[in-house]
Amino acid sequence: MTTGQNQRVLVAEDDPALRQLLITLLKLIGIEATAAHDGLDALNQLRDNPYDLAIIDLMMPRLDGYVVVRFLEEQRPATRAIVVSAVRSAQVNELARSRVVSAVVRKPFEIDELTAKIKESLQRSV
Repeated sequence: MTTGQNQRVLVAEDDPALRQLLITLLKLIGIEATAAHDGLDALNQLRDNPYDLAIIDLMMPRLDGYVVVRFLEEQRPATRAIVVSAVRSAQVNELARSRVVSAVVRKPFEIDELTAKIKESLQRSV
């Protein structure tokens, strides 16, 4: 299967410029992408729509990325997650062991690194 073919990704990022960059990147590699501007928006979209992958910033207003990952674990275990964070902590390391988290990417990140993680995650979800 070609990466991107009928695959849907949710980008949950509160920084508008980074959110737009990620949406553009996904579209350039042929993946349908939807934006969520904070954790609550992400949770609502994940409840209402199927996604193959969610790219989740940890530190967002209203609900943080930890809550979004827990929702995926409990309600959408087939949806893979890539956690993006500048935070370095034991709690972030614990997230890396979640069955839904396929990668933790540290900010600032290289576009090529994130693109590779996205493709790997989507291939695992097939």
